[in-house]
Amino acid sequence: MVDGPSGSGKDSLLSVLQQRLLETNTPFSYISEEDLDPDRQQILTATGDRAKARLLVNHRFRIWHKYVYPALMEGRVVLSNRGEPATLAYQTASGEISISQVWEMHRHRGISRPDLVVITVCRPDAALLRREQDQAASGSIRAERERGRGLSGKFTGERQELIHRQYFEVRRFLEEKNVPVLLLDTEKMSVGQEADAVLRLL
Repeated sequence: MVDGPSGSGKDSLLSVLQQRLLETNTPFSYISEEDLDPDRQQILTATGDRAKARLLVNHRFRIWHKYVYPALMEGRVVLSNRGEPATLAYQTASGEISISQVWEMHRHRGISRPDLVVITVCRPDAALLRREQDQAASGSIRAERERGRGLSGKFTGERQELIHRQYFEVRRFLEEKNVPVLLLDTEKMSVGQEADAVLRLL
């Protein structure tokens, strides 16, 4: 499971990981929650982080049972673009709900704890710059997020710094729960080095 603040380089890492696994003929499945989200509008329009977290957990439960568990049963590596760590970070940033409460929501639904969480980080200002330079994002998606209607919230320096701090709190929390966490500073490593570090743990 690869997660991290928006603009921290997780998509680039996931792209290289997929390429490496293909080169070694390693069976894998790529899961992007956003692409498999039939209830996105309901989640976006929900009032409050607690309500959003509940909807996200329910959505994640369906994804795990329809896509993740079958792939794992087949012996495939599952690469997940975002997941539980994102909800632990983003939906707790306002203080309406705690990291431990979001964690318990997942366990109550019977969602397994991740086997490995990879968190990509960089300086908040570097993440903002990457977002501005991301020519792959469509204008409609960019406009939605700039208006603050995306699940990541509005991209501002203050918001980015808050989310970065939240991910470090998530890392600490997960490690206390004995979940393996690999933290990658994407400003200090090439994406190839990041992929090497991840593959050594698979």
